[in-house]
Amino acid sequence: MKKLLALLLFPLLVAACTKEGGEASEISAGITLQIIDAQNQDLLDPASTSPKAVDLSKVKVYYIREGKEVLFYRENMDGPRGFQLIKPQLGHPHYGLLLGLDCESKEKVTTTILEWEDGRRDVFKTAFYRQSEPSLQILQQKIWLNGELIW
Repeated sequence: MKKLLALLLFPLLVAACTKEGGEASEISAGITLQIIDAQNQDLLDPASTSPKAVDLSKVKVYYIREGKEVLFYRENMDGPRGFQLIKPQLGHPHYGLLLGLDCESKEKVTTTILEWEDGRRDVFKTAFYRQSEPSLQILQQKIWLNGELIW
């Protein structure tokens, strides 16, 4: 009886251990920004009373696609407008704005535009390392902000 049970369970065990693809993808395409004034006030803090505080409801993100600006909006994402507000965490006393950089374009260097409520714009150009085999990897290598290399 034990031998019969072992023979019946062995194929299940072998099937469960079979490796089929399932390689993990790795995508690194974002930058966290802190917006602080000269008095060290956190301008991203929703409770800020500073007249310079950022109204995130008026911030827009654009990706450049085929030479045209395309407003980013994806309802199903955690940051549907291309960014997320990150609460202060251990060792980081200020809020952060996690900006999603364009990694979907096949260009070697992509362009992401962050438009502030007053119409000012910051242009992020990002160079990516891309690999599709054995697993997908899209990793930011360099980031320029308004033409200056920052990462």
